[in-house]
Amino acid sequence: MTEKFKKSNMDELRRMLVRYVCSNAVSEEQFKSYKPRKNCNKEVHGPLMIAKNSEDYMWVHEWIGNKIKEYPVFLSGELDVRMARYKKLAEDRPELFAHIDSDHYPITTDVKRMLEYEEETGQKLGIVFDNYPFYYIIADLIEPKGKKAFRYVRVVYAEARSNGTVMIPCLEREGKEPLFGILDVFRHCIREYSGGEFPRGFMASGVSEEDNAARELKEEFGIERSQIKESVCIGRTRADTGLSSGSAGVYLIKLTGKPNEACIGHEGIKVSAWVSKSELLEMISDGRITDGFTQSALLLYELYMSKQ
Repeated sequence: MTEKFKKSNMDELRRMLVRYVCSNAVSEEQFKSYKPRKNCNKEVHGPLMIAKNSEDYMWVHEWIGNKIKEYPVFLSGELDVRMARYKKLAEDRPELFAHIDSDHYPITTDVKRMLEYEEETGQKLGIVFDNYPFYYIIADLIEPKGKKAFRYVRVVYAEARSNGTVMIPCLEREGKEPLFGILDVFRHCIREYSGGEFPRGFMASGVSEEDNAARELKEEFGIERSQIKESVCIGRTRADTGLSSGSAGVYLIKLTGKPNEACIGHEGIKVSAWVSKSELLEMISDGRITDGFTQSALLLYELYMSKQ
């Protein structure tokens, strides 16, 4: 079934639903005067009332049994998908919506309130950008007690445990201090070269950190699995907790023999280098290396080695 066919079918189903709602809607007076059946074990559907109507959705009240159910009928396919996927994310990943401290950034997932906020402000809520299987950009509705509601945007990664890996390629040398592999990579976000960083990479859902580390080393540094003598996770790091929910595993990769040449040109890689720890520290100290993943990975390496 083609995507075009699926879309045309969904559009027709949506139009049928809207026609059903409109043709079965009654006035507010008729709706309120309806007397539901009593002592009935079956689910009985009473009349419908359109409580609110906008260009993108209709908010409907319906008698079901002895209770009134409220729900939206979406006229906009984009809004329908956005809200449905946000609801599923909240169900599948409750930890992302947990209220550890209800006084700080409480998330409202009530669809009615979210729709009202979108109308009031013109700002979209829910999953506003999808880069599956890597990450989503979601916009939450925050309603602190006694304060004005506002939208808070964050990046949520598809993999609950991790969003990627940072690798410390380590070339041990007999009687000498080890050398560490770094890359100078053009980074789109800052529109310049990083100045030097350990290789790293996003992780698709379902891929293990160990496999992701080996794959990224092959793609960026040309390091084969056969050249990896030891791979050990020495800790975790979070790049920006103000923007992202993700964390990355930091892996010390001990190598045998001289690695192949780095894949110059791949994903913006300009140059590679093998440097000592003292050279790395000097590059961080004088501002040449500002990458947070690299800085935190080097600290974790120091802590790890101090326990050996």
